[in-house]
Amino acid sequence: MFGTGELSTWCGEWLGSPPVRTLFERAHLSTVVGLRPADGREVVVKARPFEHRLAGCLEVQRRMHRAGFPCPEPLAGPVLVDVQGPLKGLAVTAEARVPGGTVLPPRPDAPELFAAAPARLTAAAPSVADVPSSAPAPPWNGWDHGHPRLWP
Repeated sequence: MFGTGELSTWCGEWLGSPPVRTLFERAHLSTVVGLRPADGREVVVKARPFEHRLAGCLEVQRRMHRAGFPCPEPLAGPVLVDVQGPLKGLAVTAEARVPGGTVLPPRPDAPELFAAAPARLTAAAPSVADVPSSAPAPPWNGWDHGHPRLWP
């Protein structure tokens, strides 16, 4: 999906190490590629249309990671690519890959366990005033719509 040379150049410049192996590649609303750079890390590189709100989203993620919330550590970006190639005009970010995870099986305390995660997220989140804006809402979310109904 990305030009191999272009992605390799981007990783060398922004991550300090070019990729030597592709772990996975997916595309839907953005293109996402799992990579192993030459330095041995595992990273996830994402490319999507540029929006100013990406800076705010990434800063929240960075602060959540620093606060100990279990989310991937942002490593680079958002970088608006302005050179010719498949990445031109896209915002590219990179984060540490966090493998694993398990599905919570049905059990009596499942509701409490599910509720604990958003409570922990809310407690660790920075103040809206302390990070760049994440507006406007992405089109599939629409929380800030101006319509009188609940969902436009």
